[in-house]
Amino acid sequence: MDSSLSIPVSPYDVLRCLPTSPYEEIRASYLRLALETHPDKSEGSSSAFQAVQWSWEILSCSKRRASYDARSKSQHGLGSTSSLNEASVLPSEEIFVTDLRLGENGVSTHQCRCGDVYSLSFQEKSRKVDLLPCSGCSLYIKINYPCL
Repeated sequence: MDSSLSIPVSPYDVLRCLPTSPYEEIRASYLRLALETHPDKSEGSSSAFQAVQWSWEILSCSKRRASYDARSKSQHGLGSTSSLNEASVLPSEEIFVTDLRLGENGVSTHQCRCGDVYSLSFQEKSRKVDLLPCSGCSLYIKINYPCL
């Protein structure tokens, strides 16, 4: 890549998406930017196109995306859900704790749009953890508890 260019710090920046963006939105942005930056286009750039390709390579695969998101969170001090707050994470949806499905061993779950699940343990529920990461992607949900 051309070192004179300012390289964004994340694949989300390159593809002009948010970490909470669904796959379809990321794919649409990738396709648009791949066309815009392709070296065969008059305004295209080899280094910009390579950055777009690199970003798509990471974000197109749910496992690579989850791995990237986990590394990014640990580098920014967001390694556990107890340190998260609404300022650092934008939840993909809000639900009431009563809407969670009670499963085995007292673990409550909620289906994510990626097909995986959000899991809330009994201990987390007792501590009123309000942001849950999906076990399969980079999304979070906000848990609302009843006022007592």
